[in-house]
Amino acid sequence: MENKNTDVVIVGAGPAGLIAGREIAKAGFKVIVVERKHSVCDIADFILGMVRVRDQFGVNPVESENTISYPSLGIELNRKETLLNGPQNGLTYISDKSRFGIQYEMPCYLFLDFRKIIEQLHAQAQKAGVSFITGTNGLELIKKGDTVSGVKCRDAKGEEFDIFSRMVIAADGLHSKLCAQAGLQRTDLNCQTQLLGVIYEGFDAYKVKKSDFPVNTFNFFWGTKYSGISSSLCYAVAINDTLQTAVGIHSAGHANPSADIRKTLEHWDSYLKKSVEYSHALKDAKISKKFGTIMPYSACIEKPFCKGFCAIGDSIAMIEITYPGALQSGKYAASCIIESLRHDDFSLESFKPFLEWWKPICKRINNGSKFNSFLHSLNDEEYDQLFGIMGIRHAASVDEVSLSEFVLSALDNLLQHPRPSELSPRIQRFAETIKNMRT
Repeated sequence: MENKNTDVVIVGAGPAGLIAGREIAKAGFKVIVVERKHSVCDIADFILGMVRVRDQFGVNPVESENTISYPSLGIELNRKETLLNGPQNGLTYISDKSRFGIQYEMPCYLFLDFRKIIEQLHAQAQKAGVSFITGTNGLELIKKGDTVSGVKCRDAKGEEFDIFSRMVIAADGLHSKLCAQAGLQRTDLNCQTQLLGVIYEGFDAYKVKKSDFPVNTFNFFWGTKYSGISSSLCYAVAINDTLQTAVGIHSAGHANPSADIRKTLEHWDSYLKKSVEYSHALKDAKISKKFGTIMPYSACIEKPFCKGFCAIGDSIAMIEITYPGALQSGKYAASCIIESLRHDDFSLESFKPFLEWWKPICKRINNGSKFNSFLHSLNDEEYDQLFGIMGIRHAASVDEVSLSEFVLSALDNLLQHPRPSELSPRIQRFAETIKNMRT
């Protein structure tokens, strides 16, 4: 393939890369998007159903009988084609001794099939004039002095070529090698989660004993009794006629060598099929898919820019799973890049509007990663103690309480515990950490 020249090259055709490409192309600049997958709309199955209609980053839809639209993002979806049966914002911790989370008194089936979002963004970007090169990896940044001037690529046939540009946008997620090449280093939190699980088809949600196990929430199972190993979190969530389950095995450094993946899944499957709440619902269900991935935890890049380079795929879970947040990231960055291209000014000052939005989100995500690592460090007795204190909230509708509001109030319950000396030493230290973070 011959070398190419463009104003902007974007590596990664996820939500952030697509909306950035669309906006920059609409402003009149030439844009090339490079995607390693052979199809832009090829989405990992295990993420299905993780896209909430309402979002904690302030991107809420305008809903009608036939459509769900996000005017600020230029997206309008067919309600019938897009809406999935699934939980909205809810979570419940299940234990023999305690419960934690939000329970709703009414069904709240408000999840989106995000493939429809990707398909629409892809079509919009093409209409705006964006060129796509699929089945191709962005290998290495091209530099002139301290300025990034393009990216070296390799296509599916193994042929290499260069794309020269005024701006390179890395929208290829947390695993991006381009960020390190640009000198944008993350703080390694030295922990990761092995995520593995199954999707059952033929799951009958109506047979779940709802008084004990609310089917319209994410149901979390912390501790060894569910997976057979420590440092694990299991979850179950019903989406349409399927049940998606997973086990997250959290470990310091590399993957946990003591975790036998096959036995772990067998243990989890056996628990679900023997449980009072699930046994009837899973009677005729069959495993349709198995999935697995490794999710490293790293601190976000607080200033994801350098001369000729911008990283907008830096996410961890919060933005990556809540696609409206990723879309916002791409659109905010695009507005700054457009002005930089117009004025040929790629200084950090030109990206100030993006940084003002990104900084508090970055802090929230980094703190969330520390919180997650803490939860995975507890034993079964400590889980019962912590979640018993943090409590459970009953809500009449999904609009009554948000997940983020609930977590904050739950942490207040911990900080206001009348007998802190009765808490385990680790939970006491965690409470002190929360106090220091708030002050």
